Amino acid sequence: MLLSLLFACDVAPDSSEGPGVPAASDCVVEDGLVGDLKVVVTAMPTVLRATWTLDGSQQGSLRFVDSTGRWALNAPGEGLMVGLLPSREVSYQVVHEAEGERRCTPVFTAETGELDVPSLEVQGALSPGYTVTPIVGITSTAVILDSQGQVVWALEIDAPAETPMIRARLGLDRASVLYHTRSSAPDEGEVVRVGLDGEVISRFPVPGIEVDFDELEDGRVAALDTEMRKYSDGQVLRGDRLVIADGTDVTVLWQVLDALGPDLSYEVVTPSGQMAFEDFAHSNGLDYDGSGYLVTLGDLDGVARVGLDGSTEWVLGSPYSTLATPEGSMVLPHSAVPVPGGVLVFNRGSDTNEPTSCANATEFTLNEAAGTAEVAWTESSDSCLVIAFLGNAQRLPGGETLMDYASGGRLQQVAVDGSTMFEANLTAGNIFGVATHVGELAAPIGD
Repeated sequence: MLLSLLFACDVAPDSSEGPGVPAASDCVVEDGLVGDLKVVVTAMPTVLRATWTLDGSQQGSLRFVDSTGRWALNAPGEGLMVGLLPSREVSYQVVHEAEGERRCTPVFTAETGELDVPSLEVQGALSPGYTVTPIVGITSTAVILDSQGQVVWALEIDAPAETPMIRARLGLDRASVLYHTRSSAPDEGEVVRVGLDGEVISRFPVPGIEVDFDELEDGRVAALDTEMRKYSDGQVLRGDRLVIADGTDVTVLWQVLDALGPDLSYEVVTPSGQMAFEDFAHSNGLDYDGSGYLVTLGDLDGVARVGLDGSTEWVLGSPYSTLATPEGSMVLPHSAVPVPGGVLVFNRGSDTNEPTSCANATEFTLNEAAGTAEVAWTESSDSCLVIAFLGNAQRLPGGETLMDYASGGRLQQVAVDGSTMFEANLTAGNIFGVATHVGELAAPIGD
């Protein structure tokens, strides 16, 4: 998949108003409001950048019509247009306040560039806002979908087929995307921050980074990696670590073998092709909520809560559970996110264990004082998918649940009552990485 990029190509403004553009009757139109108005296509073909000048010290804001027909509004002095479809005409104008009155240019139009992305079969609509997800096939591509399931941003990543990019996140600044590059070599790997305009902002070395990572408020990155240990009884275990990277150094915050593993002496060993080992927990999902971390323990059928100090606050499910968990409610979990009063888990399901189970999203209500957990809600696909790898579930602000049947190539959003509101299916040979709904991008919706 190659992105057909139009780098910094000038687009001449056209003042003709396109169909479906909301009436701009909330401002006084002035033909000479701005000078030297210029629009270019950025390194990301679906993102346009406008520059302009205004007389005096006033700063104007740019508003434009996004892919769903809404006016979006940038901060004063900023001119990035995001959330646009490829090869489409975009309507925009500059507005500013003067003497208690909103003034604006006529509505101009510019055109986005071409974008080559995998095709999606879509039914229904997502909640308003955007969803970030990798799409993995022959190559790895980080994409942003609008509420109609349309691709409005796509960046192909140079990643080997054996270690594809499977997690991408919208930055906390809402103006960048973070993705990881992994390697089979323990001293390689990084998290890359890319602006919405497609330009690389920074690279965080995270040697040995595995499936998942998350961003902290101070710009550091929390990630999962692994460590191999040979114990005094002869067993060799691979354990997962939660590490914090600041772009220069990497600090180990938590190691599952320290928390739950054998109480035996050991030595750290370097993995080799001939070394036989057991994967102790296969931690594969990480979520940071500002006060701690949720780490899934895939092969242990559990979830661990890790404090900011690296302590293990509780374990849900698994043989090491500190919270009594209903039997069979946790089967190969791949994601866990906090919800009010508990945690929402995506279970990959199993068609080999007894009893068999479908992939599902299950919400647990936790009572830490009593040491118990109860199933409050669960939902699975109509076709009873069993997911070979990856998967994610997310509770949205309106109570809807986004369910990412990753290796099944399906993305689904269900209402509180379990009815399907949205479904997207990839063509054969492509799968979803870890998908997350992120709300709005850098430009908020205008009045």
